[in-house]
Amino acid sequence: METLSYIILILLSLVGYSAGVTKRAGKGKDPEPQILDIFIILLIWTAAIFSRITLDLSKWIFILVGVFVGFIIGFTVQWLRMPKDGFPPDEKKSSLDREKPPPRKNPWETWKEFSKRMGGFQSRMLLSFIFFILIAPFALIVKIFSDPLNLKIRKGKTLWLEKQASSLSLEDYKRQF
Repeated sequence: METLSYIILILLSLVGYSAGVTKRAGKGKDPEPQILDIFIILLIWTAAIFSRITLDLSKWIFILVGVFVGFIIGFTVQWLRMPKDGFPPDEKKSSLDREKPPPRKNPWETWKEFSKRMGGFQSRMLLSFIFFILIAPFALIVKIFSDPLNLKIRKGKTLWLEKQASSLSLEDYKRQF
């Protein structure tokens, strides 16, 4: 049960962070994770786990605090990342050219739009973690200890590979299919 509370703390702090980033990005804009986001999430997770171990409070209170702190940090990071006038540089328009906002939708439609953008952000963050934790170390190990594509410089006069002689019999041609 203790391990489960740590997993929930980690996942829900990611939910809080991505909700903050998505909320600050605005309607209709999909926030894109950056390398800085990965490091911030790792810092949030480290602080959440360390404070959960050192402080003697209820584990479920820490989960709520983790979601709230993640939301505040995500909102602040996205606010610092956006230009001062609130529009990305390629979408700057004069006040006369801007369209009027669409009429209000019901809360369910609003939630579906928000959760779709937030889920896109979270999936890209989780795939980034999987890449940097699993795939990149494996690729470095393979790169250091082997040469599966024979890219290392060979000793000799040329870099050409020797072709193995093949037989030119009628039976070999019949077995091609």
